[in-house]
Amino acid sequence: MSRKRRKGIKQSEDQITRRRLQSLKTLYFNRFLVVRYAIASCFFGNAFLTYLGWGSWISYISLALLLASIYPAWELGSIFGKSKVKYQMSKLYCQLQWVFNFGLLIIIWTLPMAQVMPFLSDTPLARTVATALVGIGLILLSVSNVRFKKIDTKTDRVYQQIQFYEQKFGLHI
Repeated sequence: MSRKRRKGIKQSEDQITRRRLQSLKTLYFNRFLVVRYAIASCFFGNAFLTYLGWGSWISYISLALLLASIYPAWELGSIFGKSKVKYQMSKLYCQLQWVFNFGLLIIIWTLPMAQVMPFLSDTPLARTVATALVGIGLILLSVSNVRFKKIDTKTDRVYQQIQFYEQKFGLHI
């Protein structure tokens, strides 16, 4: 085999190893995909509620949750390429946001809409739309909390794929 050909084979093996390592990093990062989407949705939902309801008591709570979501978003964004990650603040934020959404769900139907969301009229349709949006948030946050439990116990499907990938190719981050 010629010298150039051996060098080409060696480079392609290095490229394959780099690609496999990149895939492994992406797998670790994607364990938290649903959680990242949930936190991003809550961030924009809180921004929307803060902006449109400014001056009402609910907007101040939304502003606090909006500011509180910045660190968990950074925490989950900075885990790329790491196998051992800390995500306690993200977990706490998801639980806190879930409690807020659940309380908001109850308040939507018990208080006048002018007190809860002053930008919506006090009609059954407005309450239904608000309930649907808050309900979607509750579902996303519930899925995130289940995901956290699975990640904590290492029973999530992505972790099993990671284990298979690491054993098959002998790679570790």
